Amino acid sequence: MADVETEFTKNNKDNNDNNMPSDFSYSIPPVPYKWLKQYGITNEEIISNKIGWSNIKQMLIFPYSVNGDLIFWQGRYFPKQKVKCHTKGNPANTLILLDYMQDNQRVVVVEDPVSAIKVARHAPVHCLFGSSLSMNNAIRLSRMYKELIVWLDYDKVGEAAKLAKKFAPLYIVSKFVISHDDPKECSDAFIKEKIDEY
Repeated sequence: MADVETEFTKNNKDNNDNNMPSDFSYSIPPVPYKWLKQYGITNEEIISNKIGWSNIKQMLIFPYSVNGDLIFWQGRYFPKQKVKCHTKGNPANTLILLDYMQDNQRVVVVEDPVSAIKVARHAPVHCLFGSSLSMNNAIRLSRMYKELIVWLDYDKVGEAAKLAKKFAPLYIVSKFVISHDDPKECSDAFIKEKIDEY
């Protein structure tokens, strides 16, 4: 499960707008389940990340908690709408860190929860829920890791390069990945190869 840290935890907890949909369930219908499986997300990863479903909202829900308290959640619409995702809470001020590695000196930042789950198999990951990394979170990550790898979707390569350059003074190494496929679309072997390049 994601390790969520935030300096704004109390404010987020007190904000009732963060509440999950009333019908949230861990029973995921076939269409969103198939969508997760097409990216190779395992049942164990679905369970450990507490991914669920809201029939009222018609959303696949990715919740993020600390000490059992919900901080925020992001939902993806099924069927896909003009705006494909909806977020309740403030992820920009929250450090969403998937770190299953020990003694790893590098961290990868990615755009979305599914990419984060895939990449976290090979390196610690911070999910941006978009393409912006705040200075506050970049500093916090630099206290834990010596190397920063920015891996955004292919249409955001320019933004990835800018982020890597902007935060280079904080890290021994600050690089960005160029890949025609989003991280979630890549094989484990390709992800490992790209991370190990740095």
